[in-house]
Amino acid sequence: MRRTYLRTFLREYGPFALLVLLTLAAWECEARLKLVPAFILPAPTAIWTAMLEQRLLLFGEHLPATLQEVLLGFVLSVCCGVLLGTGMHMFSPLEKALYPLLVISQTIPLIALSPFL
Repeated sequence: MRRTYLRTFLREYGPFALLVLLTLAAWECEARLKLVPAFILPAPTAIWTAMLEQRLLLFGEHLPATLQEVLLGFVLSVCCGVLLGTGMHMFSPLEKALYPLLVISQTIPLIALSPFL
């Protein structure tokens, strides 16, 4: 039973795991050969070491602040979206005014909008 599960797991996720390991190995080799300056692309081991050294600051202070901002942004976007959707459904002129803008906004790649957001 366990052997079958392991074979299935490796068949399904083995190529992905191998790709991730090869990518990390290539990245580490690149960093050790100093092909790109460390301040631009540090080695994965250097990132891991720094994360362990700064874990109290990162996970104790910065992570809760970031999660709070993410939650606040999510709540605001849901509230604005529900209000806008309800308003467009209930008030036809609002729908006629905003619907074309919403359709146009969906055709623009998100990466092109990111500087404005």
